[in-house]
Amino acid sequence: MMVVQRLLHLLRRLRAQPLLLQLLFVVALVCWDSSVITFSAAAVDESSMSTNSTSIRALLALRQSISTDPSAFLASWDMAAEPSYCHWSGVHCSTEGSGIVVAILLNSHQLNGTLPPELGLLSNLSYLNVSEKNFHGSVPAELGKLRKLTHLDLSSNGFTGSIPSSLSNCTLIQYLDLRFNSMSGSFPSFITSFASLTYLDMSRNSFRGQRIPSDIGRLSNLQFLQLTNTGVEGALPSSITNCSKLYWLHLGDNSLSGPLSQDWTNLAATIRSLHLRNNFFTGRIPSTLGNCTAMTELKLENNTLIGGIPESLSRVTTLKYLVLFSNRLTGAIPESITNCTALLSMQLGRNDLTGSIPAQIGKLRQLYSFSVSRNANLSGSIPDSIGACTQMELFSTRYTQVGGRLPSSIYNLTNLHALYLTDNAFSESLSEDVGNWTALTTLDLSGNHFHGKIPEALGFLKGLEGLLLQQNRFEGPIPKTWIGLQVSEIDLSHNLLNGSIPPALGDLPLLNSLLLQNNNLSGRIPDTLQALRRLRELNLSHNHLTGEIPKNLSPSESLDLSFNNLSGRIPASVGDLYMIFTIILAENHLSGPIPDTFAAYQRLLVLDLSANNLDGEIPSALGEVPVIQYIDLSYNGLSGSLPASLGGLRRLVFLNVSFNSLRGRIHTGGIFDIVSASAFLGNPGLCGYPFNASCEDDILKKSAETPVGDRLLVFISLVIAVLIVIVLCVCSWHYRRCLRLFTMNSITAETELIPETVLRAWTAKELRDATAGFHTANIIGSGGVSVCFKGVLNLKGIDMLVAIKRLNCKAMDGSQIKESFLREIKVLGDVMHRNLVRTLGYCLDGGEMAIVMELMEMGDLRQILDRREKPLSWDRRMNIAMDVAEGLVYLHYESLPPIIHCDLKPQNILLGSDMVAKVSDFGIAKLLESWESSLAVSISDFAGTFGYAAPGKLLFLSHHNTVI
Repeated sequence: MMVVQRLLHLLRRLRAQPLLLQLLFVVALVCWDSSVITFSAAAVDESSMSTNSTSIRALLALRQSISTDPSAFLASWDMAAEPSYCHWSGVHCSTEGSGIVVAILLNSHQLNGTLPPELGLLSNLSYLNVSEKNFHGSVPAELGKLRKLTHLDLSSNGFTGSIPSSLSNCTLIQYLDLRFNSMSGSFPSFITSFASLTYLDMSRNSFRGQRIPSDIGRLSNLQFLQLTNTGVEGALPSSITNCSKLYWLHLGDNSLSGPLSQDWTNLAATIRSLHLRNNFFTGRIPSTLGNCTAMTELKLENNTLIGGIPESLSRVTTLKYLVLFSNRLTGAIPESITNCTALLSMQLGRNDLTGSIPAQIGKLRQLYSFSVSRNANLSGSIPDSIGACTQMELFSTRYTQVGGRLPSSIYNLTNLHALYLTDNAFSESLSEDVGNWTALTTLDLSGNHFHGKIPEALGFLKGLEGLLLQQNRFEGPIPKTWIGLQVSEIDLSHNLLNGSIPPALGDLPLLNSLLLQNNNLSGRIPDTLQALRRLRELNLSHNHLTGEIPKNLSPSESLDLSFNNLSGRIPASVGDLYMIFTIILAENHLSGPIPDTFAAYQRLLVLDLSANNLDGEIPSALGEVPVIQYIDLSYNGLSGSLPASLGGLRRLVFLNVSFNSLRGRIHTGGIFDIVSASAFLGNPGLCGYPFNASCEDDILKKSAETPVGDRLLVFISLVIAVLIVIVLCVCSWHYRRCLRLFTMNSITAETELIPETVLRAWTAKELRDATAGFHTANIIGSGGVSVCFKGVLNLKGIDMLVAIKRLNCKAMDGSQIKESFLREIKVLGDVMHRNLVRTLGYCLDGGEMAIVMELMEMGDLRQILDRREKPLSWDRRMNIAMDVAEGLVYLHYESLPPIIHCDLKPQNILLGSDMVAKVSDFGIAKLLESWESSLAVSISDFAGTFGYAAPGKLLFLSHHNTVI
């Protein structure tokens, strides 16, 4: 071989010699010993055979490592069927015909397997593409031997492990695509030495905690860089702007932080797509981005950028996507931004922008998506020019102060798919021109002041999927025509709608949510709603619906028909037996027993049947509902005993059976051990812990077990306590009587100048809001004609916990309730003492009567005395007795006119967090209108709990020689 090369070299040198000399040399060459030529040919053949065998070994190793080939793409990889591997599918050899493999392209054939280390034997390989496969395992380090490699594409596989550092030997790489794998470890900083690199994509791998190399600016030929969702962190190197050929820079969904470089001048002519979204970048948006006049996409959303939107961006007239939402941007939207007439999408929501929508937004005729939602201080109205944006598909101003009247031009947006005006300040009626929105799928106008009728044209929008008009002032009937709609959600709640529910709503086969609560709807629930097989949620509460509940009404998740006038029995199969979570039928006129079928509701979490006319016993089968957490059966006519099975409901956290006719012992275990006594109020026949009443057998047993000496000690202690209170009252009365007789005239003169105390009048709505609709979970006590709730009211700008005593209109006739209410208001309006519960206001609104008082956190004295784990000390008991005595002295001798409580008992003595006792509940108090008139008062005029007559009552009457 060497001889032949030397001869050829000699021949080239002879080209400059005379022709005769050249001919002589050729003759000599032809006559040369044939053995030399034979030897040279043999040497070439041996080298070629060595290359071939190495290539075959590498390719067969690759074939063997592939376990799945669904399309038989590698069927030709068989020496017997095809001896020439250069003809194998995906294998490309050099055009010189020497059998040198230069490329392996196996992409897009759903192969499954690993990469063998033998690939490193293909030393002349320049292209390796196994993308969009199911390759897995680690990338072999032997790939670092492929020094001629220029293109490496391993994307969209399942490779794991780190990127081999041996790849640093492949310095000729121009294209490196490793995206969509599960590779981890150190970020390959050696890539900055790939001077020829033009394309780098490592997105969707895991290099958490790693940083982008600070010298990445060395890649002067880099045009495409994508590191999306790789977990890299730290600052974005300022040297990145030295990659002057870069047109694509996507670094989103990482943990990059710090301010952005303010100088992007080097990329002004090249950068087209800049995505830095979902990071932690701070500082201002660089104004030099306005020099990038070739840019089409700028996406910086979900960072913590501050400052205003640069005016300079208006110079980027090629810009198509401007996405800046979820930052902390301030200031107004530049009017000049409308110069970017190529804009397709402008997303500026979730910032702190002020001002209004640019008046010339109509210049953006190609704009199809516009959102300024959740800019709380953005105001103004929708410009009239909006009608020129005829390509608009999505328009959102939700959760801003944008409002006023809708421009008539908005009805020209015939391509509109979604209109979100949620919680804005719009206040007009909707035009029937909404029928122009033939492409509309979602209309959300909730939380505004729209009024008038709901346009009938909405019922003809065949593409409509979501209609959300709740919390407005729409009135009149619900449109009766709903033809061929694909609507899945209708929310018309919290409006002023009246009339009946249209039967046509039952003709919407895809409807899964129908919310019509808090309106003035009347009539019966249409039987057609039973046909809604996909219905998940049905809420018709707080209306005036009548009639019976349809028997096959079966929403799969939630049913709320509360606060209506429904009657009849509860259907045995109300709701989806196997799927429904919530059934609320409270505040109706339903009668009959509770269906036994509730035991079949396997996923039921909430059951509220309160305030109806249900009778019969509580089904023991209710204790078989496995996941139920909330049961309210209060204010009915249920009888019998409490089922012991309720104690076995492991997830039950709320139970209320108050104000029924239940009898017998309250069981122990489970829910019975954690609920308060308020859950059993109004059931005189119940006994046992935690209710105050003891069962007869418990009393007999306790009496038999308690030693006589202990009982005698308790009796003596009580007698002593009563005597102390009486002595204190008498002594205090004598002292104050002398003082009063001395100053009676002056006191009378002064009191004539004191204006009558004025209590704040609360509305029924304010009290309902304060107590979550008088929810039973907020009950803290109950009397004969009232229930006391805890709630939160705003007093002089401060939210304050209060007690709200609500009179029970069902327990007494109206005259008795009103008489008791007015009596207590008259008393409470003038009394104020440290040991009397302070009254903050009252409610006399329609049929609602309630008194607002300070909340006594420790509850009543009866509950504290019954507490077994930590009894009161004698010192504490004495302090409580003194507090009560002080309160009584004030009522009897210092109040003008004097007041006799008439119902003083432990339940009416409340304690605060400081354990100071205060007297409460003046519902049956008697006023002695004048000193002289009191002489005509007899004991028959006083009412109260038997055995709890106030001591001052007898003392006062006896002192004035009153006939008893």
